[in-house]
Parts: sequence; C-alpha cells; structure tokens
Amino acid sequence: MNIIEVAYKWHGGFTKRPRTDFIALHHAEAVKCTPQDIHSWHVSNGWTGIGYHFFVRKDGTIYRGRPLDVVGAHVQGMNSCSIGICAEGDYHAKEKTMPQAQKKSIIELCQYLKKNCYPNAKIVGHREIGDSNCPGRYYPLDEIKFAVAGGITVQAENPQKIALDKLVTKGIITDASQWVLTDFLTNAKAVRVLDLLSGGTWTSEKTNSSIHWAQPNVISLASKDGGSSDGTKVIEDIDGMVNKLNVWISKATLLALVDKLTGGTKEKYKNRKTDHWGRNFLDSLCDKGIITDVKYWDSDFESTVENGVFLVLCCNAFGL
Repeated sequence: MNIIEVAYKWHGGFTKRPRTDFIALHHAEAVKCTPQDIHSWHVSNGWTGIGYHFFVRKDGTIYRGRPLDVVGAHVQGMNSCSIGICAEGDYHAKEKTMPQAQKKSIIELCQYLKKNCYPNAKIVGHREIGDSNCPGRYYPLDEIKFAVAGGITVQAENPQKIALDKLVTKGIITDASQWVLTDFLTNAKAVRVLDLLSGGTWTSEKTNSSIHWAQPNVISLASKDGGSSDGTKVIEDIDGMVNKLNVWISKATLLALVDKLTGGTKEKYKNRKTDHWGRNFLDSLCDKGIITDVKYWDSDFESTVENGVFLVLCCNAFGL
C-alpha cells in the first residue's frame, strides 16, 4: 500500500493525540477535489490545515493528511480520540456508487491501521460519533466495516437485506428490484406493505384503484383500528393520504401508522404534550419493544425514511 506525502503549508502547530478509539470515515461532500483543496477549505475555516489524517481519491490513490499521531479536525468533540479518513466524492446527494478502486483502498488502509497501529480502534462513520449525515447514505459503510473485520459480505449479513428477503418470501413484496434499500420510502409503498402485513386489502364499491395503485390500501387501513382500545382508525384522513401517496413519508407519519397497527398508542402517551406529535408514537413503540434504535427516529420527525429501515421496522412490528 502506497501513501503519497503532501507538502502542506501548515498554519499553526499540532497537539499529540492521547489515544485512538475510533477510525472515522468521511466523504468530502464534493464530487471532485484534491487533498490540497481540502487543505485550502479547512485553512479558510481558521484551522491549522487539512483536518483528516488521510484522503482517498476515486482512483484509489491515498494521500497523507495531518501527521498520524496528532489531533485532527474532522469530528467535533471526538478529535482527541480518533483519526479521520476522507473519501473524495459526495455520497449523500450526488453519487450512489463508490468506485471499486476507492473502496478497496479505504478497506486496505483501515486494515493496515488496525493491524499495525490501533488494533482496538473501532471503524465508524462520522455520523455514528458526531452530529452529521456524513459519510452519506450511499457511502458503503457497512460493506467496508465487514470487509475490514474479515471479508464478510454485507449482502449476507445486512439486516435490511434479510428483512427484504423475508417480505419477498412471505409474498408481501413481489418485485425486490423496486426496493433499493437506501432510497427514500414513499407513502404509497408504506401503506401497501403495512396493509398486506395486517391482513390484506379491504375493497368496496368506493375503492377506485385507477386513482392510484395504493388507494385501495389507504381505504383498507382506514377501516382498521389495529386493536386499539378506543377504536382509533389507522388512517383517519383518507383524502389527505391519497393526495400524498407519491411523496416521501415522514418518520412521524410512519411511526403513527405502525403504532396504531400494533395495538394502538400506550395509554400514558395519549394526549401527552411533547415537542412533536410523533414522539408519543415513538415512545409507545419503544415500550412495545418494536423500536430499539431511538437515536435514528428521534433525530428529526419530519425527515424521510430509507426503504431498508422501514423493512426492518416491519419485521420487528409483525414478528417476522
């Protein structure tokens, strides 16, 4: 493995890092850039220079950033116990696939650091130890982690892929190719799967699937109370849901649907005043043991949900 040294012009001194608990993976959030670009951007922030310890370009070339043993500037509040590896590219909004050469170099670099320098350091994405969406939803974080750990393929171990396979086997999902795990979930897909998992589609003369293929599922869910003691229907505003079937579902809306379908909201959370109406449904689902990753759901109730996260939630909610 070859690491290219770069002659940076530093703007200040460094502090030795007291320990290394994490190897943090990042993306540059720039489709094309060089280590000198990163250095310039970070200097303009008032920093000593490039905040990462390594920078990996799309062709697999690895460049040295800061000296390996000093405090970096890449995860606020965690720089004194981590080193940073940044990948050229924008793997959150603009690029869905990392080049194989780049991925291979990141894996080899992590393996080298684990074997020769920091055997107890944990490989993490920036977002796992800091307030960020970095390294992006399309960054192959799980694949890289498994490869560094010993070459296990993410395809065989990924719980989201396992959830998809279960729903395909059960006949709930008939075309797996339409369920890219990292794509955002639409209201239409959510109501179709939740309706089928809770007993199938209710039909009547009022149901007109020509309006939208998921409209019968909305009608069906509007007829169900999910076993709640007060008879609250799973969907109360049929027209409102039909009108937004093609848009991404929010975390809060999805939490409400799943909570209502699994026995209704726990009594202590009904009408409780909170910072957001979705919190009552989240806490109710946590009490039921359906949701355990509170941090993910609690981050922003109005934000979108990835298909893979939804599929895992479905399997937990319906005991698959």
